[in-house]
Amino acid sequence: MSWVSLTHTDRMYPIGHLGVALVLAAPFVAVLRPRVATRFTVLALLAATIPDLDLLVPGVAHHGVTHTLGFAVAVGIAGSGLFAAASTLTSPNTVDSTAPVPRVVVFYAFALSLGAFGHVVADVLMLLPATQPVSPLWPVSHAPLRVETLRYGNTVRNLGTFCAGLGAHVVSVSWSARGVRVRSLASRGVDEED
Repeated sequence: MSWVSLTHTDRMYPIGHLGVALVLAAPFVAVLRPRVATRFTVLALLAATIPDLDLLVPGVAHHGVTHTLGFAVAVGIAGSGLFAAASTLTSPNTVDSTAPVPRVVVFYAFALSLGAFGHVVADVLMLLPATQPVSPLWPVSHAPLRVETLRYGNTVRNLGTFCAGLGAHVVSVSWSARGVRVRSLASRGVDEED
């Protein structure tokens, strides 16, 4: 059975992929400053559905090269390059040209790669038996990987994944806010219990 003949209930929807990106980004959100954490999350969400662009390209197999770790890294590198170029055009003094690789470029690359790779992880965990398996380590290994721990072929389950991602973010943000409060109080010599 090819992916074209699958019904809309036999796959993970974009909202499900966004949920997985939220879950994967949550631990990083917990340790980043709020504005930086928001930027990180937005970048991961932007990249979360990019691997499915293969559906729009004739001759490119679904769950092929766009569903690999290498592609996720390429998305991160290309996207961070675009963001760095855009930021130097709009604010030329914001990027330190003497640094070998500005930290902001690495930040953008990591966040975008995480979002794109989250898509691959979701497809590995949630593919239905009739779908083409993913080979996430291609070209190093052509071995397909299909865990199928979760069956996400309907709207409720996809929304559940998104809600799980939102829940993970709520926990991360609340943990982060408490950590910031504890650190700021400790730096002033105030006891945490006050």
